[in-house]
This record gives sequence, C-alpha cells and structure tokens, in this order.
Amino acid sequence: MESYLCRLYFWLRIYKKWLWNNRDIDKKSSLDSFLTGNQNCYNGTSCIRDFEIYYSQPAIIIQNFILGCLDQVGDQCLFCQEGWIQDDSQQNCHPICGDGIIQGQEQCDDANQVSNNGCFQCRFSCPFFCQQCEFGKCLKCQSNYELIDNRCQEIKNINGLEPLYELEYSIFNLLNYGSYYHLLLEYQPPDQQLQPMQISNQQIQIYEIFEYYFKRKTIENCFSSLFGQCLECQTFYKPSLNKNQCIMKCNDGIVMENEICDDQNNIQFDGCYKCQLSCQLECNYCIQKQCYSCIDGWQLIDYKCYQICGDGLLAISSLEQCDDGNFQPYDGCYNCKFECNSYCFQCDSSNTCLLCVENFELNEKNQCKPICGDGIIIQGLEECEDKNDIQFDGCYQCLYQCTQNCIKCVKGVCQECDIGYILIQMECQKVVIDDFDENNEIVVINVEKCGDGNQSTLEECDDGNYDNGDGCSSQCIIEENWNCNQDSPNSCFLQTKYSLEYQNQTFEHQFVLLKFSNEVKQVSNINFTQSIQPEIINLNQNQYQITINPVVDINSTQFTLALFEFDIVIFEQMSLEPNFSISLHSSLVDYNNMPVGLPSQSLLLKTPKIINQNQINIANKFQNLGNILIIGLGAISILMLLFKQPLQCFEIFDLLQFQSYLKFVNVNYPLNLQIYFQSSEIVTVSPILIYFKITDRLNNIITENFIPSIGKFQEYQINADLLINIQSQISQIVFIGFLYLFLQIYPRIVNKYFFTFRNIYFVQQANSQWFSWLIIKLYQINKKILNLRTIYSKKGFIQLFYANCWDLLFKVFLFMTSNTETGYRSTISYSICFLVLGLTIIILLLNIKGLNDNLKVSKIRFEQLEGITLLKKLLFILILIDQQSSDIIQCTMLTLLSLGYIGFLSTIKQNIEGIEFIGIIWMEVPVMLFTLTSLIYCSDFLSFMKYNEQILVGFVQIVILVLGLLGPVIKLGINVYKEIKQFYQQKKYNPVFVLNIANILTIAQENRKNVQQQQKI
Repeated sequence: MESYLCRLYFWLRIYKKWLWNNRDIDKKSSLDSFLTGNQNCYNGTSCIRDFEIYYSQPAIIIQNFILGCLDQVGDQCLFCQEGWIQDDSQQNCHPICGDGIIQGQEQCDDANQVSNNGCFQCRFSCPFFCQQCEFGKCLKCQSNYELIDNRCQEIKNINGLEPLYELEYSIFNLLNYGSYYHLLLEYQPPDQQLQPMQISNQQIQIYEIFEYYFKRKTIENCFSSLFGQCLECQTFYKPSLNKNQCIMKCNDGIVMENEICDDQNNIQFDGCYKCQLSCQLECNYCIQKQCYSCIDGWQLIDYKCYQICGDGLLAISSLEQCDDGNFQPYDGCYNCKFECNSYCFQCDSSNTCLLCVENFELNEKNQCKPICGDGIIIQGLEECEDKNDIQFDGCYQCLYQCTQNCIKCVKGVCQECDIGYILIQMECQKVVIDDFDENNEIVVINVEKCGDGNQSTLEECDDGNYDNGDGCSSQCIIEENWNCNQDSPNSCFLQTKYSLEYQNQTFEHQFVLLKFSNEVKQVSNINFTQSIQPEIINLNQNQYQITINPVVDINSTQFTLALFEFDIVIFEQMSLEPNFSISLHSSLVDYNNMPVGLPSQSLLLKTPKIINQNQINIANKFQNLGNILIIGLGAISILMLLFKQPLQCFEIFDLLQFQSYLKFVNVNYPLNLQIYFQSSEIVTVSPILIYFKITDRLNNIITENFIPSIGKFQEYQINADLLINIQSQISQIVFIGFLYLFLQIYPRIVNKYFFTFRNIYFVQQANSQWFSWLIIKLYQINKKILNLRTIYSKKGFIQLFYANCWDLLFKVFLFMTSNTETGYRSTISYSICFLVLGLTIIILLLNIKGLNDNLKVSKIRFEQLEGITLLKKLLFILILIDQQSSDIIQCTMLTLLSLGYIGFLSTIKQNIEGIEFIGIIWMEVPVMLFTLTSLIYCSDFLSFMKYNEQILVGFVQIVILVLGLLGPVIKLGINVYKEIKQFYQQKKYNPVFVLNIANILTIAQENRKNVQQQQKI
C-alpha cells in the first residue's frame, strides 16, 4: 500500500515541476497544500491508488489587433480580408479605395477617382468654388457663384454680349497661361483652397472638359498613366490592385527600397516571407531571423523552436494532443496523443469513446462491451452465445445460467436443485406429494414441469407445448393480447377487442362504426345500446347530436358479430377537429367464453362543414335548375335524333356526361356543390333498362358482383365490375343484332306484299285523298327504316363508338385500376378492356393519318375533329381515374388538358364553322374554369380559406356550370333560325317536290323488277 502512495507522490512532483516551468503560480500554490497532506492511509484496507490530471491549452490573446486582417500571427498579418489590400512593408491591411464599400478609416467611397465631387481618395472633398462644405456637401459658395445640385455655378449676366466676351477672355487666358495653372494645381498644398488666378481681363476658369488633365497627380515609379491610374509601371514594380500606385515586385530576387530580403519564394517561416524577415510561427520574439523566445510548450534550440514529445510540456499549435512525460501505453496518453480505452476505435479529447471496434458496442457509460446475441463469443468477456435473451435456457446475457431453482451450476449444467425440486434431465422440476402410506412415507410423487399441460402455482398457463405465438409462451407465461382459460391443458385465444372506424362525411353528417374483432354476447339482459355513452369531448352537449343505429345488435342469447353506426351532427362551425369518445358500461363475453375488455376509446372527426338554411335553399334551387336543364337537353337530343341530327344528339350527351364526371375529382367540395351534383345522377340509361326489365334478364346471365372502387368513386359507392357496368352496351349490341335481322327480312316483305304495282294502282284508282295520304306517309316511314342500313358500315360503326366512348373508357379504366380479383370473370373483363382500348387506338391512328391530308371544311367536323375529341376524352378519363391520389396534380392536369384542347382548335378554327367553334369553346371553358378554381379545395390549400368562403366560390362554380349547359340550347336556337330562313328561301326560288301516288307507282314498278331479278338469280 505504501508503494502506491509513493507512486502518487512521484507523479504529483512531476506535475508540480511542469507547472513551475509554465509559470502558473496559481496552480503551483494550490498544489502545495495537497502535497503537504498526510501520506498515510486512513485505514489499513483502502487508500488512493492512482488518478489522472489533464491540462487544457490557455486562450490565445492578441495584443495588437490588425484591422482588416483575416489571419494574424503575433503582430504580423498573413492574409487580409476581402476588400482589403495587404501592405507588405508595414505588415498591415488597408481598405481598397474605389470599390464603393466604406471600410476601416475611409470617410467615403464613391467608386471613382474624380476630384472635387464630394469624395476623393476616400476622403470628403469640397466642390470647386465652394467656400464652406461639410461631409462633401457644399453649404456656401464663393461670391459670384450659386449653389445648384451641390455644385457652385457662376452667375452670369444675360443682358448684352458680356457673357460672350467673358468666355473669349477665359479661353484666351487658358491657352496662354494653362501651363502655369497646371503647376499651381500640381504643387498646391492639400489643406489650401485653390483660388482663381487673375490674368488679363478675365480669370482662368476650370471647365469640366479639362478637369482630368489639370488635376492629375504624378504616380511614382509609373511609366504610363491615365486618369489617375497607372497603366504600366517601371521595371521591378507592379500596379497595385486599384492601380493608383506602383508597388515593388516581391520574390524577384532583387531587394528594393522597403524590402529587407527576397528569397524568390512565398514560403512562410523560412526566414524571409513577403520580402520581410520572419521566424517560424511558434516564435514569440524574433530579431533578424533568429528566435529568442518560443510560445508555451516549445523549446528553443539553436534559435529555433522545437516540440519534444515526452517532455511533459504541451506544445501549443502542434500535433500534440497531450504530453504526460512518458511513453507508457494504456495510461490515457501515448505518443502525445489521447489513448482510447480498450476496444474503442475512436474517442475524443476527453477520452470518451465515440466508436467501438467490430463486434463491440457502447454501453450507457460510453464504454465498449461485446455485442451479446450476435453469435460470436469474445474470449475472456463472454462465456456463451445462444443468440437470444431468454432466461433459464442455459445462457443468459452471454453468461452461463442454469434453469430456474438451481443452486449449483457448472457451465450451464445444473448439478443440484433447491429444496422442493428434483433434478430431471438437467432441469429442476417441482415435487408434489400426492399420497402417503401407513407409515407416513411418500408413495406417489408428481413433478411439475412447464409444457406438461398441468398449470402449477408458478405458471400463468400451460398449453402442453413449448411453442411461442400461440398465447402461452415456452416459459408458461401468457403472451400479450391473449387470454387463456382454466382447462387442462390451457386453451388460449386472442383477446376480443372493439374499435372505432371513421366511415365518411355526408354534408353535415359524419358516420363512425363500432365493431368487434370476434363474435360476442351480453352477460346481462339490459339493452346494450343504452349502455353506450358517446360524447364529443371538446364540445358542449347542446352543440351536437349523436344517433346510435344498431346494424347488428348484441343480446344475451346468441353470439353475434356486433356492428353499430354513429350518426354525428354538429350544429356549429368550428376550426378544431371534434374529439369523439365512447364508453361502454356492460359485460360481454366472446365466442370462447372469455371476458371482453371494454376500455374507453376516442376518434378525431373531420372539421364540420355547416351551411345555413338560406344557403341550402339556394343550392336546392340550383339543383332543380340543373335537373330542368338536363331533362330539357335530354328531350332535345331525342328530337334531334328523330329529325336526322344524330351529331347534335351526341354532342348534347357528351356535354351532360362531361359535367357529370366533375363530381369525381378527388377534392373536398363544399356542401352546396355536392347538392348541385345530385342533378347529374339522372344522366344514365339505367332507369330505362330497369323499366323494360332488361337489367333483370342480364343479371340472370351475368351474376351480380361488386368490386370496390378507389378514391372519390368509393365515396359514391361506384361498382368497378366491368361486366355489370357495360349492361347498356350489351343491350345496344343485342338491339343492333335484332335490327340487322329485321332489316334483312323487312325489304323483301314490304316490296313483295305492300308497295307492289297492283296495290299502288288500286290506291290510285280508289281516288281517296285520305287513303292516298296514308300510303304516302307509310312510304316515307318505310324509306326511313331502310335508311337505317347505313348503321352497318364503317362510318356508322365509328359513330356508334363515338356515342359510347365516354361511358366505355370510364368503365374500362375504373375496372383496370380497381380490380384485385382473379379468375375467368376477370379474364373476360380484361379482354374487353384491351378490345376497347385497341379500337380506340385504331380510330385515333386513322384520324392522325387523315390529318396529313388536305383538311376539308366538309370533313373536319366528322373525321379529324372527332378524332381529336376522342383523344381528349381518353386523356380526361385517364387523368380523372389514375390521379385520384394526388388532388393538386389531378386538377392541374385537367385544366391544362382543356386549355390545350382549346388552343389546338384555335389553330384550325378556319376549318371549323363559326357556330361549331363557339359551341366547343362554350362547352370547354366552363369545365376548365371549374377545375382551375377547384384547386382551392385541395388538401394543401384548404386551410387558407374559411368554409363560408368555400361556399361562395362553390356558388360561382355552379353558375359557371349552368352557363355551360345553356350552350347547346343557344346553339340549337341559332341553327333552327338558320334552317327556317334557308327553308323559306328555297321555297321562294325553287319548286318543292311533291310526292304523290304516281311517283310511288313508278317506284313500285322498279321494285317489282328488282324483285324479279333477285328471284332469277
């Protein structure tokens, strides 16, 4: 023990000597009191063994700070800051005069070298002929001068010719005595004001055109100068940064004027740096390249400073991190560098480990320890490795450990068990005495063991196995979220829990579902619905109303998969999200007869969207107006079809479908817009199919199937199943097939039995007007029926595809993005999808090919324009469905699509009729404005507008859509007016062909000949 004290005393003596060498008197005096202390131990069992003392570097204090210096050593500046010039002779920095920045001792800087303009050479200067000035601003001019714009202007008489004579005298004096005046300017003392020289009849005046010449100054060592700047310096000199002086060239090997030395290099601390004598950086006192004093920690040897590792002195500004005066490893400092603890890869200056070596990790004390559980045994630090953290399995925390209740263990193998336990297969099993004999001796002994299926007092469960994840772990502990019964062996089941699920928000109503993870029933006979106590925590009870709808109720007789719906209505607008909470005051058991925990739960609702009754009434009126317009347009389209205007009919249907798809833009529309969009739900042929029971017949062939859709379509509960959605198209195909058969049979029957020569001749002989009128009408109807055969042509097929493309493309893309099913039904659906997309591409390619031909006014609407419109429909549906996850991108792309479509049509509007072009613009612009303004409803911008402001914008959008619906009506009115006008003009100048019985008789004769020729064939 005394050797330890001696060692301590020795180290403290060394530290005291080191402190004395550094002249740190305070530390030395404070240490003496410690060294004079008692060296004996306080008791015979413990005493101080060793300790470490660290000494930090003192702060560097600069006595003479050089202004504008970036890097300073002692009293010398090595580098200047930006905007400063280094003076090598004075070893200091000067601000650059003329750079427009006021720095250091500069009074001003006007970025020029013009004299007498308020600032010259970064010093305030007075303008010419100024008697009193301050900070470069003239306050009072000399006599006969007036202050104008900070300049002294001469007061001249305007009567007579005196100014002309004065000007002549001034120029004469300038030409004759200019050289004298130049000398006067050149050698004028800087603190005196120049006075005009009185010569002849008029004094010499300085005009601005001669100012630079007469006011110039000679630059020393300059060979050529201009306007106060040196263009070329003499030999051994170079221009300064602002070129207003010539400075010596350093490092050219020639010592000039202020240069003390020149070693032709720019190396620091080699004795000569920037043509001045210098010592090394660590020198504290330098005379003629020889150092006489070094900074702390450096030793002076042969007029140079050296650092010596192991001298106990920490050299400032060196690579030494520490110096403990020895070269012993593992003492915290080795080779003058901090030494990390064992197994530490990197540490900081305070010997705190930052990174351990491989297979080691930092503990809470920043010490490196082996990684337990990595399967690698570190000899001497780990006894075993089983890659787990399970107790009593032979190895725990990388140390040997026997099973529980073992009192003697050797390398993980139990040798002896505690009292009441017996060693069986290296495990301690509890002994249970079941029976005694007459002599009170043990007859039957049972041994308790985890996994034997018998739950003991020390076991939470025992399911008869050692499996984890089945409710009872391998250690006979009940696992989390499981319940176990009292059977033998125990049976464990997942805990039955209930959850709250937010459904949707419909106007002012918000819907929440309460459902259980397993079937449950009630223990008592009370009404379970009454035991539910819902509330909104951050609202008063008079501010909301909650209605509980038991979808699947709970009773005490049978187990049910209970489901309850909460209809929540909030009466007031609020900025915070309502916090919905429920408490269940009942007792339930699940299907496994295990009790069900019923803790309180809460769910954040969406911000309520409330509008007043007046706003609802206005929205309903707009909805009714929309219904009237849609029904009216539908009736008009049917009339157009009957009056041989199918294109007008299809155009109206396109507009109605176009606007009906806007409700599927995935943004949070305000309530008034949602009310208006209800009018678009009547744009469907489903009621017609249901009325004629076509849907029922198709459902017998195509089984019912529901595929949930995505995004906004899911909110409207749109079925994404393709075979169900294309029932209208299937009905059209069936109808067209029957019509084709009818048109094959009908002409033969009519021409053979009705419109024959005999029948027509009989009608003609009857001489009955009404009978003749009837035959003529029947003939006209027959002609229209026969014209239906044009449907079965390439042009007719394309027109039918155009009429159905909105609906088909929408249903195809909706199915392809929503479907997750497999099987023959999906295979058939995908085949139909590829067929529709293939036909679309073929039609587009045909129209693109047509665009290369010469555009004709008669064909642009029917061919090229229809193809462009088809491409626009395809892109619109694709963006609408595919971009449901990004509302901003969806609205932006839809707006740009409409804008691009309008822009393209504007380039070819000369080939489109004026009324047609106006109709297209009238249909596209409202949709473009609607999608553009819908950006404010996106989630990223929704918080910037109050809900009342959103309602106002919604009404503006409704007006825009209603105006869009009026477009076809106005266009139809214009077309009807033109046709009526054209009809009267043709009637006035051209005789009208009147169909009579004689004409029909001629046609009947031709039909009879055609029938006879067909029979011969």
